[in-house]
Amino acid sequence: MCDGPGEGNLVVFVYATDVQTGDSNGDGVADGLGSFVFKHWEDYMALSWWFNPADAVFRSDPPEPYPSGADGIADGEGAARAQAACAGSLTFENVKTFGCFTTGPAAGPTGDLDLARLNLVVAPWAASEMFERSANAVMTVVQLDACKLRDTSGLPVTGSIGEFTPVCGELALTIRVLEGDVNLDCAVDVRDQQIMAYRYGSFAGSGPYELRYDLEPDVADGSIDMSDLQKVFGRDGSTCQVPIQPQPP
Repeated sequence: MCDGPGEGNLVVFVYATDVQTGDSNGDGVADGLGSFVFKHWEDYMALSWWFNPADAVFRSDPPEPYPSGADGIADGEGAARAQAACAGSLTFENVKTFGCFTTGPAAGPTGDLDLARLNLVVAPWAASEMFERSANAVMTVVQLDACKLRDTSGLPVTGSIGEFTPVCGELALTIRVLEGDVNLDCAVDVRDQQIMAYRYGSFAGSGPYELRYDLEPDVADGSIDMSDLQKVFGRDGSTCQVPIQPQPP
């Protein structure tokens, strides 16, 4: 839920490699990519996500990091096609279908292409369920499915199996919160220490006790004592960028 580099919002580039097409209009130039569509789903529903349609490969004046794209190479991004229509995404529970199509006779791009950007944000319910104990984690998989790449005439690109590309990717993610950061601001400081000190000596069923502040052991023991305070005070100065102790992503 924080607003720093790599915190709370992950930008993922959806790309295609070695896109090749035929020449259905016989002008001696490969037709190139005219449209794409894919389904996107996430198994644990721990993320909220949306696409940036304006960042699609077909935009003539793509914003940074386009046209150089995620790979730093100006390959096919910003193709000379009419502005893509990308607003037709469909959402069903944890599945979204997203795509873009273009109009006009101009050839589309071929080769390695960044198709679009996908923004991933931790869902509020997941953040509220994650406690600042050791080894806290929510593991999830972002999966692309039913990927279709079509040329400017609507035909599947070379190498498609039926109407689908032979490979659709996936991304495994581990979502964590900073250990000891009880107010979830990506830093362990005096504010976290005050929150814990106020609850010192409380136990399950008593006034200021709350489960999320019962940090030690990893399975809550029903009381907030010195070990819980040490979890926070001993990490004074820890941040999401430089955690104490290290937290592998």
